[in-house]
Amino acid sequence: MSLTPFDARAAKKLEPGQHIAFTPEFPGLRLEATKTRRTWAYRYRHPALGTMKQIKLGSWPAMGFSVAVDTWQKVRSDRSNGVDV
Repeated sequence: MSLTPFDARAAKKLEPGQHIAFTPEFPGLRLEATKTRRTWAYRYRHPALGTMKQIKLGSWPAMGFSVAVDTWQKVRSDRSNGVDV
């Protein structure tokens, strides 16, 4: 799996309220910007309720892209196995 879709310059330029989505390679993985920080998040549709849920995975740049992908994969796998995350 290639880890090339991340661009640190684009992440730094995000305005508050904007995000970068990493689909189709990593469905639901996003980097979201607020006024003071950039946060990795995983957004998905709850299988039973049909509502959107979001899990914060960590802050960028403290958590790099490859670690965010690893964390996303674990949370996504847990969710697929029925663990309510």
